[in-house]
Amino acid sequence: FEYLKAVSIGKVDVVDSLVVALKHIVATYPGSDVEPMAQDILDYITKERPEFADEETGAEADSVIVFPFTYEPEITHLYVMIVKKEAMKLNPTKVKVSDFNQKYYRIKELIINSLLFDRNNYLISVGNFNNAQEAMDYFNTIKDNNYVFSDISMANVQQFVISTDNYPTFFKDKDKDLYGLFFEKEYLE
Repeated sequence: FEYLKAVSIGKVDVVDSLVVALKHIVATYPGSDVEPMAQDILDYITKERPEFADEETGAEADSVIVFPFTYEPEITHLYVMIVKKEAMKLNPTKVKVSDFNQKYYRIKELIINSLLFDRNNYLISVGNFNNAQEAMDYFNTIKDNNYVFSDISMANVQQFVISTDNYPTFFKDKDKDLYGLFFEKEYLE
């Protein structure tokens, strides 16, 4: 399915997005049936457009992922929580997040938004934080809060911070796993 999604992206989006999606498939599914098909398309693209070639190519390539996101720690950030629909009740969870904000972040005027992220997940965002450090402070305070997550199994939750510049790309692609890798690399290391 990810291969089909990548090919569809190649049809409707820029080549950069196709390359990112194909590299993700090659790195994530080595030895699978789709890996050689994805690699063939990558090889063709890099032959025609060498700027997309990695330093190493083909099967010897290290699993290098090119992210469609940029790390800009000084711009406005949001805290984002994505939760499986069947694992939570949206309104009580938003109330708990609001209670948490009142208790620990009363002086900040934080805005809570929620929406249907995809068929299976809700997205709750909290913002606006002046920079990545403020958002990470919030993330580190809320991520394991017993009150906020009392009714939710943490296996059903993905949490991160994201800049307002990266959010539109993330929401359009809806690849929470790819953004999760970017978040780990840029914010947690």
